[in-house]
Amino acid sequence: MGVYHELLAFILALLFAFSVRSFILLFVQSNRRASAILFRFLAGAALLILGWLYFLFASPLLIWDRPARAVAIITFVGVPLWTVIRHARGWAKKPAGVLAKLVNIALFVVLIFAATLTIIRTGYIAVTGDRVTLLVDVTGETRNQTIQGTTAGEESVAAHRIIFWLPTGEKAADMWVSGDEMAVHGKAIRLPRVLNAIGIPNLYALQYAHNGYLSPERQNAYPQEAIPFPGTGELAVHRWWRPVQERLLNLWANLAAPGSWWAIQIADDESPYYPLIDPDGNAVHKNFLLILQPTAVAISRGSSPLEDKRSVPK
Repeated sequence: MGVYHELLAFILALLFAFSVRSFILLFVQSNRRASAILFRFLAGAALLILGWLYFLFASPLLIWDRPARAVAIITFVGVPLWTVIRHARGWAKKPAGVLAKLVNIALFVVLIFAATLTIIRTGYIAVTGDRVTLLVDVTGETRNQTIQGTTAGEESVAAHRIIFWLPTGEKAADMWVSGDEMAVHGKAIRLPRVLNAIGIPNLYALQYAHNGYLSPERQNAYPQEAIPFPGTGELAVHRWWRPVQERLLNLWANLAAPGSWWAIQIADDESPYYPLIDPDGNAVHKNFLLILQPTAVAISRGSSPLEDKRSVPK
């Protein structure tokens, strides 16, 4: 996403740099009143905590490549260094006026707003074009699994091993699913068209896989099960950020009138079903591609070059 990782690094470094700046001002500022000292200390501590929280929440998204490292180092070193230079040369002796203080408050609000926007998509997949999101490896492996039937009590049924791979080669999930077929359930965030027009894509979260049965009799006899994705790698969301993220997205969706230029839509979505058994009842061994369209709708197709492989490369 362009300069996304550099922006994350810049905001993270800026929060820590402003914290260091506040602590430096404790020693170089001429105003040594107790209230001013306490304010600077509390501001520095608060910014330090905000930087630490932002680091925790942004870690699944941030890639420390060379440009991101350069941006972080320049920002973290530059802000405190400029503060020391200004006070050493006497450029900062004049007290800040009311207008300057209001500007500083406004810039801080903008910084916090930008920081929130950059991590609001944590755990979501950016939907850019027809994006291959998962390789669904129905391995053909089976094992017996005891389930609580709806009519006959406990029963031993065949469970099928399914491995979900991200395009990066990282394993998203490794599940054993009973039933005749399975599908992937997700949540789509459809952003306003004005944001799509400037290159900000819709978002999609993989939530869980669930099983299904081909006949009404089996559907009634056996329970449906939902197995959540573990939330690792780029799907990870910090447990402290998840409830805040959900509240912010729901607040955004509820505040904006439907059809307005800044409205978002939050919708459940489900992939097509993937077969676990063939018409003869034998376990299927096949790979499929789960593809997300730009509208944040999941579709599927067989991955023909991989269909005859025994397993996906680890």
